[in-house]
Amino acid sequence: SYSPHGYRIAYWGLAAGGGQRDILTIPASGGEPKYVLKDAPLDWDPVWSPDGKYLYFASDRGGIMNIWRIAIDEKTGEIYGESEPLTTPSSWSALLRLPTDGNQIIYVAAESQTSVRKISFNPDKGQIKGSAESIFSTGKGITYPDISPDEKWIAFTSNVPQEDIYIVRTDGTGLRQLTNDKFKDRGPKWSPDGKWIVFYSDRDGRYEIWRIRPDGSGLEKIATIPDKDLSTLQVFPDGQKLASITLNGNTVIIDLTKPLEERIVDTFPPVNEDGDVFWTGPISPNGNFIAGFTQGKDGVPKQGVFIYSVKEKKYKKFTAKNGAVAWLADNRSLLFERDGKISLLNKDNKEMTELMAFPENISIGALQLSGDNKTLYFLASENEADIWQAKLK
Repeated sequence: SYSPHGYRIAYWGLAAGGGQRDILTIPASGGEPKYVLKDAPLDWDPVWSPDGKYLYFASDRGGIMNIWRIAIDEKTGEIYGESEPLTTPSSWSALLRLPTDGNQIIYVAAESQTSVRKISFNPDKGQIKGSAESIFSTGKGITYPDISPDEKWIAFTSNVPQEDIYIVRTDGTGLRQLTNDKFKDRGPKWSPDGKWIVFYSDRDGRYEIWRIRPDGSGLEKIATIPDKDLSTLQVFPDGQKLASITLNGNTVIIDLTKPLEERIVDTFPPVNEDGDVFWTGPISPNGNFIAGFTQGKDGVPKQGVFIYSVKEKKYKKFTAKNGAVAWLADNRSLLFERDGKISLLNKDNKEMTELMAFPENISIGALQLSGDNKTLYFLASENEADIWQAKLK
């Protein structure tokens, strides 16, 4: 965002080696940037006031994503005083614009209700039966839900007011918070024996792989790379290996039986001659195949689900578009979600059969089948967003 008289540019950035998001300004003619905010909350989307005396921005520093402002010198980037809230009646407000009169602000207000749901599935006939049942629902946000091996618990990340790991029983009772701090704890996955929950976190300065017991004890780091961050992960069926994405985009294999500093044992080859890299998705029950996605060397995601053969180290394009996937126990078939429709796919002949469709206002993701393949779990989000205009006092 250019300042009104062209002196400085305000922007938000992601710090190297971690998940911290802060706001900075830099002279429009070039030079050294200055931090406007450098602290634990997520701060982004800065916009100058028309007179150049304030920066308005979106932040979760008050517990939810809402609108704040801070006094600033447009020429030097010096900050005056503390941030002050301009609270709107919404649980998520951002994407700000200030008209030139400076007396009002335009923003997007969004409301979301997220739930983990389940529905019966017949793996022999490849059919979804009945209607979906909501297990657990919240307006605080659910991401990365994962069902425990015994199907008694769901692990997930809630991102309001901060990103922490929770578990809840599959009957919707017994909600338990396992982490409670400023760090970003994401992507929980159960170990095959159900004794650990593995996740990635920036709690030690950069994103690394950690684990914790379901009762909240035993927190420890289990994988790190000195010069790279580790993010989204999958646990192999034997529980001794992980597949994780580095923040430069490639997938690595982590051997948990080795000493901590020696656990990165393999890096996936490029997907093609263009150097596209592979992002790990779900691993087949026999551990031989991984369904995932690709991105270019420039960091731009590409369309299509790919299947990677762990033994042959080869890729096969599976679908033309991206979407959530879940393996069936036969190691050949997958459930695939795209545009609110769940379909059954065969990885050998790519035959696709549509099983179920959802209303347009419901977003579906995070597909997961029970061990006997008779229950399909998934994440459903009902979203509403509106553009609002508010007067500034």
